[in-house]
Amino acid sequence: MTSRGNGSPSFCLIMCFQHFSFKNIYHGFFFFQRGGS
Repeated sequence: MTSRGNGSPSFCLIMCFQHFSFKNIYHGFFFFQRGGS
């Protein structure tokens, strides 16, 4: 068993997920601020 091959996709997934989450939060905040009042 090699954890090198299993660590590559895991890291990519985490980074992708984090980036998506951050972008989603930013988008939501902007949208909320725009249509909050």
